[in-house]
Formats: sequence, C-alpha cells, structure tokens
Amino acid sequence: MNSPVPKTGSPPVNELDNSASSAVLLVVGAGVGAYRAYGLKSMSAVAPLVLIDADPPSWTRRHTVARVRADPADPAELFAAALEVTQLHPVGGVTTYIEEYVTHAAFLAEALGLPGPSPEAAGICRDKHATRVALDRSGVGSARSELVRGQDQAVGAADRIGYPVVVKPRRLAGSVGVRLCTSPDQVRDAYHAAASARLLEMRADGVLVEGYLDGPEVSAECVVTADGTCHVVAVARKALGPHPGFEETGHTVDSSDELLADEALLSAVRGAVTATGYRSGVVHVELRIVRGQPAVIEINARPAGDLIPHLVHLATGVDLAGAAADVAFGRDPQLTPTRGQAAGVRFLYPGRPGVLDRRLFTHCGAPWLDRQIWTAVPGDPVTPPPEGGVTDRLGHLVVTGPTPLECRRRLDEVEAATSIAIRPAPAGSACVQ
Repeated sequence: MNSPVPKTGSPPVNELDNSASSAVLLVVGAGVGAYRAYGLKSMSAVAPLVLIDADPPSWTRRHTVARVRADPADPAELFAAALEVTQLHPVGGVTTYIEEYVTHAAFLAEALGLPGPSPEAAGICRDKHATRVALDRSGVGSARSELVRGQDQAVGAADRIGYPVVVKPRRLAGSVGVRLCTSPDQVRDAYHAAASARLLEMRADGVLVEGYLDGPEVSAECVVTADGTCHVVAVARKALGPHPGFEETGHTVDSSDELLADEALLSAVRGAVTATGYRSGVVHVELRIVRGQPAVIEINARPAGDLIPHLVHLATGVDLAGAAADVAFGRDPQLTPTRGQAAGVRFLYPGRPGVLDRRLFTHCGAPWLDRQIWTAVPGDPVTPPPEGGVTDRLGHLVVTGPTPLECRRRLDEVEAATSIAIRPAPAGSACVQ
C-alpha cells in the first residue's frame, strides 16, 4: 500500500502494510532517483520506510509505505514531522544518504533515543575544517590545511603551505568548487569560485587552502558498528577529469583489490573514523596514495554517492544500503562477500559546451551491462569538465566484469555505441548550470 504525501500538520502516514506494530525506518531526504533509487529499494527490504522530504518525488512511492512532506534542511520542520510519525507508528531507526542532512539526522536519532552517530561526530565529518583538525590531533596522515576568509588570507596560506595547493569549499560535496592552483592569481580566482559555490541547497560556509596530495585517489566504503568497530567492506578506485578541477568521472570496485589487505590503508581509514568519534553507520572515506602511503582527504558520514554502494553490491554481494538500515536499527549487518568480481560506473559528459540536442544508446545490451541511463534531457545547457561538474553529466553506464581492466574495456565498448549531439548555445546565453 502506498500512502499520500501529506503536509506536516496533517496525519503523516496511513496504516502500514504488515501491521501497525512494525517499526519503521525514517529516511531523511530522497535525492535523485538515477543515483539513489537502488539504495531506497535495498533499505525497503530491511524495514518499512517512511520518507521525509521537502517534495517527495514520485519514484520513491514504490519503495516507501509513506511519505511526509517536510523540509529536512529545517530542523524544526524535520523534528515536527518525525514526531507526528511516532504518534502513529513505532520508529526503529533514522538514516540519510544526503550530505546536507547528516547532522540533522543524527540530532533526530539522538532525540528519539535511537542508534546512530552522535551529532558531534556527524558534524565533524560534515565540516572539512573540523575533519582536518580531528585528523591532525589523532596523528592520521592528511593534507596540510588552513581555513581562510578572503583572497589575501588564501594567498598567504598558499605561500605557507607551498604550491601547488587545492582550494575548496568547507561544506560542499561532489568536488564542486574544488580547484588546483599553482600561482597566487589562480588562488584568488579559486577562492571566489569556492566561496560562491553552491550544490543544491548547500553553501560553502568558508574556504580551505590545502596542500596538494599527488597520487591516485581511492575511497574506502565502511560500516561502523555501535561499539566503534570499523569494517572496511570495499575500496573504490576513482577516475578524475582534467585539472584544475577534480570532477569524478567514474569509479571501479574490485572484490579482490589489493588495498583491502594493505595494513597502512586500513589503519589510516580506521584511525580517521576513530578521530571523528563516528559510530553506528556507513561511511565513505576518501584518500590519496602518496608515494605508497595513504593520506585521508575527507570523511563522509553517509553511504557514498555516484552509485559506489551499488558497485560494491555488484562486485561483492555486500549491500551497503541494507547495512545502513540494519545499523540504524541497532542490528548487525551482513557483511560477508557472496560475489567475487569487479564493477564500474562511467559518467557521460559533453565534448564541448552548448545545449544537449540529441542522445541515443545503441548498444544491443549484454549480461554484464547493468544499466545505461540518461540524466540530462534535450534542451539542457551543458559544459564539460573542468568548468562543468556533476550537474553537467549527461548520463552514466554501469558494467560488471571479472577484472577492473575488463570493466573499463566494456565501458569503452558501450560508450562507443552511444550517440550524443551538442548544439551551440544561443548567443549571449551561459552554458554553465
């Protein structure tokens, strides 16, 4: 049974399918279906879901027993909506996979007396400056970093740290507003870009200048239990777009990745999680391997974006979205691998700035082709990296294979059978979304 989408102040849920005594999982924020529907589906197999979202999208209906219209970015509105749900049904857990809402979800779980990370720990992960401070205090390898207010402070910080440096927003995600700089003039420009950067409703709230960590970028996908034990379930290898940006253009997960047995990496990841005080949830830890040694870039107090948990499931059989639901209920998740292969995602970008005119997938399909999805529609203005970012993606491809190399070959094959036409933008219009 699917419920209507009431506004806060009206009865928020109808009677659940199975019984009114079944505890529900509150999911804070829906996200974009192309990137998050798989996760909501997995969580719905663990518990009945009640979604709280400012405007619950239609695709969430099939995975939820009820949806509540309330703005998760407004703590008072979020708490009022959650309390209305508790008046009708027992709530067994709270979770979110949206970066903007991790702290609010943690406060909500704490207020309801439910498992979850502390608001303090979630806040440290959410704030890249606080993360750096916590890592430094704990002796976890990371980048040298300074929080700056103004372009002169940014240039001064870059001079102290030494070029090249990375200038980034304090509280955004998805590599938005992040730039590599090799000169004071570039730092000034990057500071203004970072300070004014936006992603959905998130704002920069300050700018960091950091030392550049030169090496391949990876992420560790982890489940942290209530006692603080950090289980490193998988490692994802990132493909990045051209500098000066850091656009993530794809990811690959290999069930037998050698880094899963790398004690230095495992120690860095667990040390980083301990430094933040994070417990009871799924975390996404980003690192660079610099001269063979891991250095932590940031910690996200939520399951990864960019379909990485879906790749983990395809490659290993471990369901991180389902694990997030289990941990939110205080239960031990199933983390034993049941598959042994690789999986990869590649995001499609325009070859030049303009307006998307036509798009066509012509690959006939194969058992290893998990999905090919368009996320842009004809008429959308688009810009390629490094000027363009996540909002300029045209679509994505997901494949499986016995090895990462075979995944890349298959991604090449499917992309070669994809037709994309970009027409020039009208004179005087901007192509950057």
